[in-house]
Amino acid sequence: KEVRARHHDRLCRIEVGEDEIDFAFERRKEIVAAIKKIGYLWVSLDMSGLRSGSLNDQLNLTETVLKA
Repeated sequence: KEVRARHHDRLCRIEVGEDEIDFAFERRKEIVAAIKKIGYLWVSLDMSGLRSGSLNDQLNLTETVLKA
């Protein structure tokens, strides 16, 4: 099982493998309670699933916007 937590200020975005999304959703109350306990206000589950290199997509978008 792979899981990644992405920090976005007061939001924690959880990424799990596509085959684990249902599992995470079924345990959403436990997950939300644990994440809020460490200080986040919001918790989201990325429905696209865990993707390696997704930060590169954001960096490429920023580069494209800066060139425009």
